[in-house]
Amino acid sequence: MPQATLLPREKIDTLRWDAACARDANTQPYGTSWWLDAVTDRHWQGIILDDYRVVLPIHTLRRVGPLCQIAPPPFTQIAGPWGDLQPHDVPTLLSEIPAGTVRLKLRLRDGALTGGLSGQYRIRRRTNYVLRLVADYEEQRRGYSRTLRRRLRRAGPTRLRPVDPADAVTLYLKSSGVKAGLGKAQIAAVRRLSAALTDEGAVQYLGVENATGQLLAAGAFPRHRRRLINLLPGATELGYAQDGALRLLDKLIESNLGDCDLLDFEGSELPGVAWFFRLFGPDRLEYLQLTRGL
Repeated sequence: MPQATLLPREKIDTLRWDAACARDANTQPYGTSWWLDAVTDRHWQGIILDDYRVVLPIHTLRRVGPLCQIAPPPFTQIAGPWGDLQPHDVPTLLSEIPAGTVRLKLRLRDGALTGGLSGQYRIRRRTNYVLRLVADYEEQRRGYSRTLRRRLRRAGPTRLRPVDPADAVTLYLKSSGVKAGLGKAQIAAVRRLSAALTDEGAVQYLGVENATGQLLAAGAFPRHRRRLINLLPGATELGYAQDGALRLLDKLIESNLGDCDLLDFEGSELPGVAWFFRLFGPDRLEYLQLTRGL
């Protein structure tokens, strides 16, 4: 029978943990120890299955005595599991959830749940959009909707350029971050994650200008195992009026063809956001959210 163990962060062998993530066919970075350290400020635990064959991070949001609440870390779409996942591994992993957990929300990757769960968990399917990148830009653009192609033609010349990481983060916090209603803890997580991405050399900070050199939009775009992620997008007031977000994603796609296989739009639950991403012709994928006691 598979053997699962819950370990605190300080007892996790990060080399073996990250090796399990690297073996996984899924190319998202959310399970790596450095990502988790950044978004949680090292306040996470790990469930280890069969001596690091499979790993599952859990983030304790609140703790009162022996009671705790488990919630998704900020800016981390899914928790995993990561590694050489086998049928019925998920129930074994969940058996190690701390006994004092009174509320739980856990997001699992697509295809993770192949065995049954007890009735204590409610399961909701959530949506993400992922665009497959091809080598030729004109071929890629043919997959765009007519609406998108028309708006890009109307937009006129657009130039992609590097931006300072601090400027990209500030623009995100002033635009998308305000709309999302980020609190102090989430803002601190944004800054830690940006620093970790820079340290790992795993991110592009890019923006777009219009024909007169005015900045319209910018963002941080992590790259992990040939997957590009749309993270921390932000737009200026002028950018909202001049389709800055559309122009930024179009130029991002064009500049990464041949270097990346996928563009992950990273979150597509809001109807307006989903409509926006569908303009580019992506695939619709599902992942699972488990809840208990909510």
